[in-house]
Amino acid sequence: TRELGQNSGPADRVLDGDLKTYWHSIWSNGQYHDLPHELIIDAQKEHTFTQFALVQREGSNYVKAGKFLISSDKEHWETVGSFSLKQESGSQVFGIIPTKGRYFKVLITESYSGTNSALAEVYAYGLK
Repeated sequence: TRELGQNSGPADRVLDGDLKTYWHSIWSNGQYHDLPHELIIDAQKEHTFTQFALVQREGSNYVKAGKFLISSDKEHWETVGSFSLKQESGSQVFGIIPTKGRYFKVLITESYSGTNSALAEVYAYGLK
C-alpha cells in the first residue's frame, strides 16, 4: 500500500468523520489495481442495517457504482443493495434490504476514472 499524503490512502479514513481525508484505491508503480475494489467494515457487533451513505472524495468524484453486502462472519456475504453515485460533493444515501450482520462491504464495480476509486466517508444506518 502506498500512502499518497498525510490525508489520503488508508481505509480507516472513511470512518474518521473528516471530509478532507479520504481512502484511495491501492496502487503501485503508477498503476491502479483493476476493479472491483472493496472496503470491509467491522461494526463490532450485530446491527440491522437499513441504509448506507457514501461521500465522494472532494474534487475527485471517482466512484460510479457498486453493491452493498452484509455478513455476520466475514465468510458468507449477502448482497442487500446497490448504488450509483453522482459526481458531486455531499452525502449520497442509499436504502437497502434491512439485514442483520456485523460486517458490511462496499464493493465498487465501476469508476468514472478508469480503475481509480476514492471515498471521503462511509456511513451506516440501522437498528441495534
